[in-house]
Amino acid sequence: DMQNFLQVISEADMLYGKIMKTQQWRLLRYLDAILLGLYKKNLPILYSKYTENLLEEGSTWLSDNISTWEKFLKSHKIPYNIIGDHEVELGEERRYKIVVMPGSRVLSDKEVAELKRYIKDGGSLFSTGGPATFSPDGKWAGWRFFNEVFGLKFSKEIENPN
Repeated sequence: DMQNFLQVISEADMLYGKIMKTQQWRLLRYLDAILLGLYKKNLPILYSKYTENLLEEGSTWLSDNISTWEKFLKSHKIPYNIIGDHEVELGEERRYKIVVMPGSRVLSDKEVAELKRYIKDGGSLFSTGGPATFSPDGKWAGWRFFNEVFGLKFSKEIENPN
């Protein structure tokens, strides 16, 4: 595993060096394919039922988010699997280097605590859609998780001009 990691980083470093030396910016398109080699083990995508339960009946917002990730990973031939809230609460995300959390607006207190431990122990999260901004009972939880885990401060939402 470490050998694969070092090989991928070495390839990425060599390509990046070539890009910087020659200014051939079109080569950047190959960098993502190399770096995706770090995550060839099944990449977990969190499908949060807590989030789904909070959405209006008939909403496809979360399933659309999940589907977009599935299409992306399939197009890059990256194996993935779907994990649920319960698996995160049990700490099963620790088997992975990174967890994708598309639209996981609702996380339980157990999930939040477990994901914070996961990050502290070296795991990574890729999240979209205001993670853990609601509790499972639908109450606004704020941006605390976002601030603590990602070290970012939320200032305002960007309005859609349409």
